[in-house]
Amino acid sequence: MERKSPQFKPRIKVWLLRGRTLTQQKAITLWKCYRLSVYIRRLRQDGMKIKTEMVYNKDGTQYGKYSLA
Repeated sequence: MERKSPQFKPRIKVWLLRGRTLTQQKAITLWKCYRLSVYIRRLRQDGMKIKTEMVYNKDGTQYGKYSLA
């Protein structure tokens, strides 16, 4: 039996086109998407202008926040 994968790319695209920002934690919460950077890269290859803002926590860790450029 073939396993069907969730369609994260269209969901992420619509989310960003609505002017929202997206982080890995938000993608996990919304869709259980654990590989956000892969889909961001694919959307960029499709021609979307997505910018990455690096955000730093109080403890010094960092994460990317994606939005349309």
